[in-house]
Amino acid sequence: MLNGRVACGTLSILLIVGASQPGRAHTTQQWTPDKPGSDNIEVVAHLPLGPRLSVADIEIEQELHRPFVYIARMVYGSEGEKGTDIINIEDPANPKIIYRWRIENQDLHLGGGGMDV
Repeated sequence: MLNGRVACGTLSILLIVGASQPGRAHTTQQWTPDKPGSDNIEVVAHLPLGPRLSVADIEIEQELHRPFVYIARMVYGSEGEKGTDIINIEDPANPKIIYRWRIENQDLHLGGGGMDV
């Protein structure tokens, strides 16, 4: 009976020690100066839109015959204006802003509500 208790105690300790070991999952370094970016995403173009942190939301059309991106713009700090930009990505290497709309009377629209496109 004592051997059974020792065996159960030893098994319990081994299970606890085994469970407490961090998993040895496959990890790769996400970014290095020699290998910027991600393996499954490729930067095709860059389109400057304004001050940093002024983009609130991005919606991309899912239908190929509608190559548009809708971007909600917001004010962060004292820079930027609230509104929406529509971008044509028919040629992904050369995106073009085709429409800019800004809320009239910016000072009357306070807070972060309604920033979703």
